[in-house]
Amino acid sequence: MHANHTPSSGTPRTHRFQKLMSHKPFRWAALAAVPLVAAISFFAVGQVSPPVIPLVTLATEPLYAATTSDKPTLALALSVEYPTVGAQYVWDSSTTTGSNSHDDAYSNTKEYLGYYDAEACYTYNNNPTETPVSPQTQADFKRFDRVGKAIALTVPDTANPYKTSRMCADAYSGNFLNWASNSAIDMLRLALSGGDRYIDTQTLTVLQRAVIPNGDPICMWNSTNFPSKHLRKDGGGTGKYWGAIPQAVITSANGNDVWVANTLNRLYFRAANNSAGSCGDTSGYTLMGSTSSIGPKTSETSRPAATTYCANENGTCSFTGIREVWYGAGTTWFKAPASTSVACTNAVFGDPISGTPKQCYYSDSTYTGTWTPSDGFLYSRVSVCEKDASTGTLLDDRDYNLCYRYPNGNYKPIGVIQKYSEQMRLAAFGYLLDQDRNRYGGVLRAPMKYVGAKTFDIGGVESSNVNPKTEWDVNNGVFKLNPDSDPMGISGVVNYLNKFGRTGTPGKYKKYDPVSDLYYETLRYLQGLPPSAAAISGINSTMKDGFPVYTDWTDATGVGDPYGNGRSSTSSYSCQKNNVVVIGDVNTHDNPGSFPGTDVANNIPNIDYWTGIVGAFERGTVTTYTDGQGVSRSTGNPNTVNGSPRSDKIVGLSYWGHSQDIRGTAWTTNTAKQRPGLRTKTFIFDVNEYADQNNVNTRRYNNQFFTAAKYGGYESDPANLGAKPYNTFGNPFKQENGTNNNNVWQKTTDPGEASTYYLQSSARGVLSAFDEIFSRATTSARSIAGSAVQSKNLREQTANAIYQGTFDTSDWSGDLLSIPVTTSAANVVTIGASNNWTAATKLGQLASPATTRNIVVGRSGAASNPTATNFLWASIDSTLAAHLHKASPSATADGLGQDRLDYLRGKRNLEGTTFRLRNKLLGDIVNSAVVYSGKPATNINSSSYASFVATVNALNSGAGRKPAVFVGANDGMLHAFEATVGETTSGQELFAYIPSWMGPKLSALTQSSYINNHQAYVDGPPVVAEALVGQSPDVWKTVLVSGTGAGGRGVFALDVTNPSTFGPSNVMWEFTQLDDPSMGYVIGRPQIVKLRTNSSSGVAQYRWFAAIASGVNNYQDDGLGNFSTTGAPVLFLLALDKAAGAAWTSSGANPNYYKITLPLATTATASGLANFSVALGTTGEAKQMYMGDLHGNLWKLDFDLASAGTADWTMNKLSPFVKSGAAYPLYIAKDATALTKRQPITMAPSLIRGNSASSTYVAFGTGKYLEVADKSSTSQQSVYAIFDNESTTSDDASNSARESVIRGRDRLKAGTVNTGTATVSVDTFTWGRPAVSVNLATTAERAGWFFDFPYTGERLVSNAKSIGDYLIFSSLIPGASGSASTCTAAGGGGAEYTINIDTGDGTFRLSTVGIMGEPLVMEVASATTYTQPDNTGRRKKRVVNQTIQQGATGLATTTSVVTEYIAGRLSWRQINNYQDLKN
Repeated sequence: MHANHTPSSGTPRTHRFQKLMSHKPFRWAALAAVPLVAAISFFAVGQVSPPVIPLVTLATEPLYAATTSDKPTLALALSVEYPTVGAQYVWDSSTTTGSNSHDDAYSNTKEYLGYYDAEACYTYNNNPTETPVSPQTQADFKRFDRVGKAIALTVPDTANPYKTSRMCADAYSGNFLNWASNSAIDMLRLALSGGDRYIDTQTLTVLQRAVIPNGDPICMWNSTNFPSKHLRKDGGGTGKYWGAIPQAVITSANGNDVWVANTLNRLYFRAANNSAGSCGDTSGYTLMGSTSSIGPKTSETSRPAATTYCANENGTCSFTGIREVWYGAGTTWFKAPASTSVACTNAVFGDPISGTPKQCYYSDSTYTGTWTPSDGFLYSRVSVCEKDASTGTLLDDRDYNLCYRYPNGNYKPIGVIQKYSEQMRLAAFGYLLDQDRNRYGGVLRAPMKYVGAKTFDIGGVESSNVNPKTEWDVNNGVFKLNPDSDPMGISGVVNYLNKFGRTGTPGKYKKYDPVSDLYYETLRYLQGLPPSAAAISGINSTMKDGFPVYTDWTDATGVGDPYGNGRSSTSSYSCQKNNVVVIGDVNTHDNPGSFPGTDVANNIPNIDYWTGIVGAFERGTVTTYTDGQGVSRSTGNPNTVNGSPRSDKIVGLSYWGHSQDIRGTAWTTNTAKQRPGLRTKTFIFDVNEYADQNNVNTRRYNNQFFTAAKYGGYESDPANLGAKPYNTFGNPFKQENGTNNNNVWQKTTDPGEASTYYLQSSARGVLSAFDEIFSRATTSARSIAGSAVQSKNLREQTANAIYQGTFDTSDWSGDLLSIPVTTSAANVVTIGASNNWTAATKLGQLASPATTRNIVVGRSGAASNPTATNFLWASIDSTLAAHLHKASPSATADGLGQDRLDYLRGKRNLEGTTFRLRNKLLGDIVNSAVVYSGKPATNINSSSYASFVATVNALNSGAGRKPAVFVGANDGMLHAFEATVGETTSGQELFAYIPSWMGPKLSALTQSSYINNHQAYVDGPPVVAEALVGQSPDVWKTVLVSGTGAGGRGVFALDVTNPSTFGPSNVMWEFTQLDDPSMGYVIGRPQIVKLRTNSSSGVAQYRWFAAIASGVNNYQDDGLGNFSTTGAPVLFLLALDKAAGAAWTSSGANPNYYKITLPLATTATASGLANFSVALGTTGEAKQMYMGDLHGNLWKLDFDLASAGTADWTMNKLSPFVKSGAAYPLYIAKDATALTKRQPITMAPSLIRGNSASSTYVAFGTGKYLEVADKSSTSQQSVYAIFDNESTTSDDASNSARESVIRGRDRLKAGTVNTGTATVSVDTFTWGRPAVSVNLATTAERAGWFFDFPYTGERLVSNAKSIGDYLIFSSLIPGASGSASTCTAAGGGGAEYTINIDTGDGTFRLSTVGIMGEPLVMEVASATTYTQPDNTGRRKKRVVNQTIQQGATGLATTTSVVTEYIAGRLSWRQINNYQDLKN
C-alpha cells in the first residue's frame, strides 16, 4: 500500500530525496515503554571473584519520584455561624413553583448526595437493639437503617453501574432523605472526614445531621435557611411520591402531599396542602406512618381471655399506656404493642386472614416488653458502612468509596483527611461563641499536626513509631475523643470539624462571622506570629463552646510554630504547599479597627494596600505593584471589569499570602523565623446562604469569597499537576510568558469560575474539590514503565480505558488505575477526570483477603514438579516457611511465619504493632509495565490455532474469557486484575503470582523499617501473547513472560489462557542464574517469538521461545558463586514447551534453551543488554533481531543465516557482519566529544521498512536511567536513524581495525534542534551507504541521520512508536535538584518528538505530565474516512491517530497524526505482507 502521511496540521510534507519504493512498517512484536528506572540489588557479593567490570548500581527508589521533603500544611478556617448549618439543598429558582423558604423541586431523576446512599432504601429503626452505655439511652441509637438498593433502572447505566432509579417500593429513599434533611456542613464533613459519627463503635457507625438551631440564636424551621421540603403526591406518577416514602406513610397521607420540617437533630412529617408550625409548635407535623405506630408483630393462633374488645376493622382501638393489641379473627391473629391508640387496619397490621371481618382487642395487663412508641419525629441519623454478617462483604458500597475496611475487618466512613493523613499536617481555626458583633477575630481550635497513624520529620522521613496523637484507632478506625490529651476531655481537628454545634448547647451557633478576622488569625499562625491580642482577650468557658481554645502558640505550650521544629531560616520554601481552606457564607463583616498597622520589619503587611491592588485589577485600572521577586509590575484586566469590587480584607490578605512570601527576608526583627519562598494558596467553600450565589453576576462580582479565591488561588506553581498555565509574578490574568490567559485563575472546564472557589450546593463538586485540594500534597506518582489500552481503536460512544500503575513513596503503596478515554461526535479524544476503578480500592474492599485471594508461589529449582503451590501456610515448601519465620535472612527464627504469610495475603490485625502499617494492600508499581489481554490474537494462521480461539471464545457461556491486565508490584507479586468496566467484578484481582526467588525477601515487607529500606520485587515489564507450547497434538496457550527487574536474576512463564481459573498448574517454568549464571537482572521486556529450528534445506520446523535480554550485572556474584565469567551480554531463547520437572539444558540432543553471547566491547564501563526488536517473516517467524547494548553497540542478528538450524545460533553465525571470524556491530553510538564516548542504548530500536523492499531504517535514542548517578548525568545523548540495506560490507572495509559497519557520525547527516521554534531540521540527503573513500562534500548520500538532544540531561530510554512516515517518542529530562520540577511527583520532564523518519525533520513539545514514558498511540476509528474509488478501483483511506502522553503526573492527549493509505484493489507490488499490515 502506498502511504501519504501528514501531521495533524494537515500540511503535506515533501520528501527531499527520491524514494526507490514506498517503505512499509515492519510487522514486529509490540513493545511497551521500558524506561529503565530502578530498584535495588538484593544479592550479596560472594567469595569468588567475578570479572572486574563496574556494576550498575541499581537505585533503591524510583529515580523519577519527588525527593522526600517537608510535608504540606492545610489550615481549616471554619467560619461557623448559623447559616453554615442551613440546608444543603436549597430552592432551585429555575423551577416555576416554590420559594426561598419552600422547596418543592425534589425528583428521583436528580441526584442528591449526603449521609444517606442516594441509590439505596432505608427504614426507620425506632426500636434499636443495642445496649446503651451511660450516659447514652436507647433513643441515641434510633436511626435509619439501609435495607437494600433502590429499584433498578429498566435499562442499566453502563457508565455508572451504581446508578438506580432512586425509587423505593416500600421504604425511604436515601436520595429523598438527603434532599429533605442534609445540612450544608454535612456535605463538607462527609467529604473531609466521612461525616459526624454520633455513634462510633467497632461494629456500628451512625452519622447524625448537624444540629439545626431551634430558636437560639435563630429558628430555621421552614425558613430561608432551611426551607420546608414539599414532596408532591403525584411526583413520578399518580400517588407515587417519587418513590421516596414507605407505603405506611403514603397510606397515612391519605392522598395529600407530604411536607418535611427540620430542627435540632430531628425530622417532622406532615400530610397537608401547606407547611405549618414553628420551633415552638410542631403539633401540625403528626403524619402517621412516619414511624410504625405498632411495635414488633407476631402471628398468633389464639387470643387470651384477658383481653378487651376495642374496635372493628378500620376502626380505632384506644386505651391507656402501652398495651399489646390483637388484630384478626377466630384462630388467626397478628399481635403487636401499641401506645394509647392504634388504627385497626390492614395498612397498620397487615392482613392476617383475608376476606374475613376482623376486630381489635388489647391486653388487660401492662406491656412489659422493650418496644417504645414513636417520638412524633424521626432522628436525622443513619447507620453507614454495614457489612454482610456472613460474608463480610460491604453492603454500603457507593461510587465515591465512602467506606474503608480497617485491619479489624470492619468498615468506617472516611474522607480526604483519612485518605491523605500521611501527606500533610492539619490545623483548625474557628470563632468563639461570642454574640457581640464587635468581637474581633478567630481562634486556634486544633494546632498543626499529623492526624493519622504516621508522623514525619521536617525532611519528610517517616517515624518508626505510631503517632501518639493519631485521631483514630489504626486498627478499627474509631475516632478518639481526646487525641491531644486536652484537659477539656476533647480535642483534635476531626472532632472540632464534626462536633461544633453539639459540644456546647446543641444547635447554638455564633450570629456574626468576621471572616477576614478569622482568615488573618489563620495567616498569622502560618506566619509564625502570635495571635492578635484582641482575638484572645476576655475568653470565658461559655465562649469556648465545649472545645479547647489555644491562646499561646509558643513551643513551651506544645502548640509551637507550624514551621519551627528546627526548620532552616535560609532554605527555599518555594516548593512547600501551604493551604488555607475557608468554609462559610458571604454575609460577613470585618472589624477593621482591630487589624494591626503595617509593620514590614515585624512581618505585618499593608493589608489595605494589597486589597487596593486587587481592586485595581478588578476595575481594570493600571497601577504598579512590586511582585514577590521584587520586580515592578502593572495591574490590568483583559475581561469585563468590575466597577465595584469587594474590599473585604480577606481579599487583600489572600492575594498577599499567595503572591508574596509570608515569612520573607523583610522580617528583619526575627530573622530566625524567616522562611523564604513560603506562600499560601486559598480554597473557599461557599455554603450559599439563601441560594443568593446561584446568580452568576452576584457570585462573580459581589462575593468576597469568589474574589479571594480568584486572587488567592490562581495557579502559581510551575510544576502543577495537569500543566495548567501559571503565573509567578502576581497577575492572575497572564501566564508566565506575559500573554493574557484566564485559565491561570479560572476553571478550564467552567470558564468564568474561580478555580479554587466552590459552591456548596454542588455535592459532587464538593467531593471532587477536596480530593483535588488534598491530592496536591500527594507523593504518589504514575509509573512510566508502560500503560496498557483496552482497545487501540477509539470509537464514539464505545467504552475504552487506559490502565496505568502508580506508586507512593511515603508508604511504598501502589495502585492500578482504570482511566476512561472517550471520543466525542467530533472525534475529540478526552481522558476521563475520574477513574473507572482502582485496583487498590477493590483489594481494600475484600472482606477476608487473607483467605479469599488467589495467590500462587513458585517452587525453587527447574526440576520442581509441580512448579508452584498455593501461597497458604499448609501448602508452601519448608524452605519458604523457614524464610518467613525470620524477619530477615540473617535473623533468628521467631515463629511468626504464618502471621507474615497472612499479612502478605492481606490480613491486617497485626499492623501497627507487630508488622508494618499499610494504607493499601497493593505495593508500589514502578518499573513493571501494564499489559492487557483480551480476546486471542487473530493474526496467527493455523487450523489448530483456530480451534484454540474457538475454545477460548466459548468460555463464560460464549462471552469469552474475562479480559485482564497484568502488572508486577514491589509487594512480591505479579497481579492480574479483571479489565472490565461497569461490572460488579470490574477491577477485582483474579490472581497473584510470587516468583520463587522472592522467598528470602518477603519478610522485609512486613517490617516497620521497610519504609526506609525499600527494595525491588516484581519490578520488570511483562509480555503476553499466544504461543504454541506443545505439538502432536498442538497445544496453544496464552503465555505471560516477565522478569523481575532488580528484584532478582530470573524470569518466569505463566499460562494465562483463562486468568479467572489460574492455579499452581498454570505456572509453566522459572529460569534464574542458578540455571545459567549469565542471567542478570532483566530490566527490559521479554518477547515471545517463533523461530525456525531446522536447517534451511528441509521442510521448515518451528518452535516458540521466550526471548530474554540478560539485563545488567550478570557478572555479579549472587553469593553462591554464580556469575558470568566474561560479563558479556546474552540473548536467551527459552523454550516455552519445557516440561515441568525437566532441568534446563543448552546442550545435548534435546536442549530447551539457547544463549547468544554478544561480544564485550570494554570492561571499563558497565555492560548489559536491555531490549531488542524483532522483524517477522511471512509466517510470523522471527527473521531478524536488532538490539543496542550499554556500550552503544547496535547489533543485528539474521536467523536466515542459520543454515544448520539451531547449531548456528551463535553470534558469529547469526551476525551478517563478521570480520576475522568475529561479529561486530552495525553502528556504535558515540557523542561528539572526539567520538570516543560511547552512548548507552537501553530502548528497543524502531524498525521501519526502508526505501527498498530489502532495506530497513533502524531508529533509536541513547541514554540510560538506572542508577542515582544517572539523575545528574549531563552526558550528551542523541537520536539516530541508521540505514541497513542488507549489505554486509563495511564503509571502511579496508581498515582491519574498523569497529562498526557504518564508521560513525560522519557517515550520517547531522540535524539541528531549535528550542525556540521547537523544531528539528535535517538538511537534504539521499539514503545510501557512502564508503569512507567517498568525499562527503560531493555526494548527498548518507547512511542515516542523527541529532543531539538540546536540553541538559535529556535522553531516550523508552520505546518509540511509528505511524506511517512518523516516529513518535518521549525523551526524559531528570528534574534538577531544587528546581520547580522537583516540587511534585513529576520528578522532571521531557519532550514528545514527532519526526519524519525519511527526512529527520520534525517538531517537539514539552511534557505536560512530568517525566514521560513511551507514548500511547490510538487510532480514532470513528474518524476514518475514504475517498471515492478512481477508475482503477483504488481509493484513499484517511486514518487519524491520537497520541497520548503517559507521565508521572498522569495522561494527556497531544499530537494527532493523519495518515492516508491507498486502499481498494492492490497491485502485485503491494500484496506482500498485506495480511500482516491489516492485522
